[in-house]
Amino acid sequence: MFKNVTINDIDAYEMKYKGSETELEDLKDAYEKGQGDMDEILNRVPFTSPDDEPRLREILQKLIDNGELPSYKAFSNENPTKKGHVGESNFLEVELHYCSEV
Repeated sequence: MFKNVTINDIDAYEMKYKGSETELEDLKDAYEKGQGDMDEILNRVPFTSPDDEPRLREILQKLIDNGELPSYKAFSNENPTKKGHVGESNFLEVELHYCSEV
């Protein structure tokens, strides 16, 4: 009935998704629902990993500065030791699942 989804299909979609308007809307939604918590943001936005945090922070900060998003303490006052480590367990879980499927 439906076409089987392949790894190539997923990779192609990821390439189109990152930097798209859909990703931006998902990012804003995740920021608001998670009240600025980067763990929540990385868990809610598809195809993100801790490596994406600087890129996402830059986008969000511009939206905050422009008044499009509210400022949350969880975002602006994140513990420096937490930065770069958020979402790692979720990312590793997905990566392990993804690799086991190959």
